Amino acid sequence: MASTALWILEPRHDLAEDDNPWEPFFDRCFGIVVEAGDEQAARAIGHASCVGTDETILRDRRVFLDPKYTTCVELNPSGQERLIMASFQFA
Repeated sequence: MASTALWILEPRHDLAEDDNPWEPFFDRCFGIVVEAGDEQAARAIGHASCVGTDETILRDRRVFLDPKYTTCVELNPSGQERLIMASFQFA
């Protein structure tokens, strides 16, 4: 069996206002952590898991597949207890 890693996918912070699938900020998926063999597989899992949320429905976006809209970074253990991810928006 191929080895896997944990990957964190999040919106990029340098998106233009007129090309930002997370605006307005409600009914969106702002971050996910997946286990996959590589970045391409991680992005595919992320996309499949968030299909139906507004950032994927509006403007027919595939944001978790596209590095233009999201980062996908392999998580490596730090050896210390820590929060890996908390993603929320207050309205």
